[in-house]
Amino acid sequence: MKLLALLTSILTIAASAQDVQTLLTEAQRDYIRGDRAAAKEKFTIIQKAEPNNRIAANYLRMIAAEEKKQGVDETAGLRTRMEKTVIDRIDFRDATVGEALEFLGKKVAAANPNADKVNIVQQLSDEQKGARITLSLNNIAASEALRYVTELANLSVSYEKFAVVVKPKAK
Repeated sequence: MKLLALLTSILTIAASAQDVQTLLTEAQRDYIRGDRAAAKEKFTIIQKAEPNNRIAANYLRMIAAEEKKQGVDETAGLRTRMEKTVIDRIDFRDATVGEALEFLGKKVAAANPNADKVNIVQQLSDEQKGARITLSLNNIAASEALRYVTELANLSVSYEKFAVVVKPKAK
């Protein structure tokens, strides 16, 4: 009977170790794919099951460092908001660059009513603001739409702390 209990305990520990190993593999896959939130959650579960698991601890340290680094990048929030805002339809027919940029700013503001307004600063001459473009896009991130607009008009985009700045491309 004692032998059966001992074998049961060994099998339970082995199954538990295999579950942890499976979860560790999944967490590493999530991390490599860039899904940091899922990876962090799984590594945290592993660390609770095995407090001395160095692999999980190291990954959690790397994720924490990445999160801290992202907090230091003051343009990340603005850039992320532009990337995550999807505009369902854009149909510019002979629109001026100035009109197109105003439209994009309004679309981002409408999609994020609780967030600060995105300032799109146009460091352009009247001639550059008045340049005409034609562009038709569906279901596109605002950041990509902005990139298309600026490329059509030979302009550049930079993300700063409080604004998206559109200016002529450096020669």
